[in-house]
Amino acid sequence: MLASSIPNESIHCNTQAINDYQERTLQASKEIADSYLESQKEIVNAFQSIFAPYIENGYKKYWTSPATISEIYTKTILQITQ
Repeated sequence: MLASSIPNESIHCNTQAINDYQERTLQASKEIADSYLESQKEIVNAFQSIFAPYIENGYKKYWTSPATISEIYTKTILQITQ
């Protein structure tokens, strides 16, 4: 009986070690993913805060004037055909 209990104890220790390793790996992966997502949010927010005034100004400036819309359309067509 003693001989059969040693492999069971060894298997239990190995299983526990593997489970602990997997838990640490999963936790590290979760932290990396969370950090990556947070950095992406910060990058998007930074670009939005930088470009929002220009976009809003451009929208107000260009899309309210029919002459400006015609001009943009003409320039676009000329660029495409060249």
